Amino acid sequence: MQPGLLSYQRCHVSDLQAFFNMGGYAIYVWPSFILSFIVLLANVWWSKAQLQRVMRDTAKKTAARAAKGSSASAARLSESNPTGKAFTETETVKKS
Repeated sequence: MQPGLLSYQRCHVSDLQAFFNMGGYAIYVWPSFILSFIVLLANVWWSKAQLQRVMRDTAKKTAARAAKGSSASAARLSESNPTGKAFTETETVKKS
């Protein structure tokens, strides 16, 4: 091994240790980084879960409205047209 390489590795390791030590404030810095990361992950997870909930509820409401609308329009059609024949556009205008 070359002497310069060994001193570079020692310097690199000590710099890395100094970085993780944060000048004696590591006990405050690293937990705050970890807590911030956890909060960000929870925010992403909660947002995705909320989006799925809203999409599911919207789909249910849309399906319920469609079912209600189709049965209501069928009831209106049967009330206004007892013969069961479909109205053409001109016949509908004449009746109005």
